[in-house]
Amino acid sequence: MLAMTTLAVNSAMAQQTGHGAAPHGGKMVDVDKYHIEMVKGNNLHSFYVLDANAKTLGKPATGSVEFAFENGTKSTSDLKADKNGALTVALPKNGIHTNCTVTITVEGKKLVGKFKNEVSAADKAHGHQH
Repeated sequence: MLAMTTLAVNSAMAQQTGHGAAPHGGKMVDVDKYHIEMVKGNNLHSFYVLDANAKTLGKPATGSVEFAFENGTKSTSDLKADKNGALTVALPKNGIHTNCTVTITVEGKKLVGKFKNEVSAADKAHGHQH
């Protein structure tokens, strides 16, 4: 489960940053003094809410992800908590997304982060990612 002790969150969308390595090997965006880390897996993305020291938080969180596609369409999926402290979502089956916007709510506060999808030429050639 994900958590925050206290957080004054700016509802503006967070942007990817160039800080050090993410603790789970993913990409991080800053939201106020906190971070959201996205880890790409086989057929899913995992999201972690991290404190200012890049430590995973421990309270319940919920959220959703909006996937944006090259053809201008979008789809939204709910996040599901896993046993490792992440919120996960299956990758869409209907094509390759160009970016995803994650919205996570912790203790009534919303965190929003946007991640660009880096797609291999092989995935583009056959029309979906693994």
